[in-house]
Amino acid sequence: MSRKIIKSKYKLYDENVELLAEVPEEKLIPLKPNSELKYIGKGINRIDGYDKVSGTATFTFDKTFPNLVQAKTLRCPHPHASIKRIDTSKAKKLKGVLDILTKDNTEKIKWYRNDTYLFDEHLRYQGDEVACVAAETESLADEALKLIEVEYDILPFVCHPMEAIKENAPKLYDWGNIATWANPSNYVRGSYEDGLNEADIKLEDNYSTQVAVHNPTEVHCSVTNWDGDKLYVWDSTQAIFSVRNSLADALNIPQSKVCVIKKYMGGGFGAKLESGKYTVMAALLAKRLGRPVRIVLDRKEMNLAVGNRPDSFQKVSIGSKKNGTLTALGLEMYGSMGAHQSGAGCAWPMRSLYKCPNIKINEYYVATNAGRARPFRAPGHVQGVFALESMMDEMANKLGMDPIEFRLKNYADSEPNWNIPWTSKLLKECYDKGAKAIGWKEKRNLNHLVGRRRPSGLCDS
Repeated sequence: MSRKIIKSKYKLYDENVELLAEVPEEKLIPLKPNSELKYIGKGINRIDGYDKVSGTATFTFDKTFPNLVQAKTLRCPHPHASIKRIDTSKAKKLKGVLDILTKDNTEKIKWYRNDTYLFDEHLRYQGDEVACVAAETESLADEALKLIEVEYDILPFVCHPMEAIKENAPKLYDWGNIATWANPSNYVRGSYEDGLNEADIKLEDNYSTQVAVHNPTEVHCSVTNWDGDKLYVWDSTQAIFSVRNSLADALNIPQSKVCVIKKYMGGGFGAKLESGKYTVMAALLAKRLGRPVRIVLDRKEMNLAVGNRPDSFQKVSIGSKKNGTLTALGLEMYGSMGAHQSGAGCAWPMRSLYKCPNIKINEYYVATNAGRARPFRAPGHVQGVFALESMMDEMANKLGMDPIEFRLKNYADSEPNWNIPWTSKLLKECYDKGAKAIGWKEKRNLNHLVGRRRPSGLCDS
């Protein structure tokens, strides 16, 4: 009997849930012929197209109000410190300065998995928030920041995850430097040890990837305005409901009292998937002043304080039969989650890219005195694919196999984690068309030539 697999995804208690249903052919609603369809297969104009190409689209950065207040943030200049004293008296005397938020006059609002506060006296990275100034103009706010006097107690710091896991490393939290909510993140399939014993060839190597920052065209920014007890927020965000929920929790108001608006956004790449502290600060200032408040981060803040793709340090092991059949894959990974708890894993490529019966993965998310890890265009996959695919090439070379043939030998026809069908997978076709397009076999046959060469390679992702 013909059947169709229908897949649905939803989020339940912060977990992504995927359901599959098999529908018999007789219960399927047949599609009309293409000629009778209104949108499918037809060229249609995007409703936002004209605004974007004509330059009339209004982004959060462009949003303005009469009587608009400008806000700027003072950030910690040290990678690890505590505040001994903060004095804002000189800054407050500057004409045009309207208000200044610090730890001394602001409620302790919990943030980042409740491991810190909106303004915390314990500062864990260069860029942590110390104060927020509201002024009539942005330049006045910048001048006021220079007049705030802060006395810091400078603390030992650690920025490298492999240094942070050492016993004598400076500790960022009472619980140490390895995240307690993922301690460690383990995954096991089959028997890794048996798989290695079955292998004719075994390899092991270390790989590392560097930090990368998002830096979208439109910087992070928010405009906040209260209408009675309802908060309106114009935010450059990828997740309006996440921002709404975070603001409601932080301000202790119902979610129905927060309206987040984002018509256009100039890029985010994952860094704008949650609310920033700056938005909460702007909302607090707007409430205290009874005026709309705009806060815009500059490029230095973008590089320090809104997240990054974390670095990773991966020990990868692999076992294979002489005929190219994978028998075991192993990963021990340490990823920097930065100063506050966040995900830093990169195991999914190893879990799902190839058919391998025996896998063992241990991931450790390590706290360091650096900016917090954030999702960045396929979170974790960039780091994981680099290490896994490098090792696949090493094994193919050791076996004397064509790298494409080695990958085809271990091609996963179904999703390996749950042994369920892919909704679509055309990787074999990609191998074939890509190889033909670049003359893969012809170029590899020229590798015996001495002198200048044109290398070729491939990578699954």
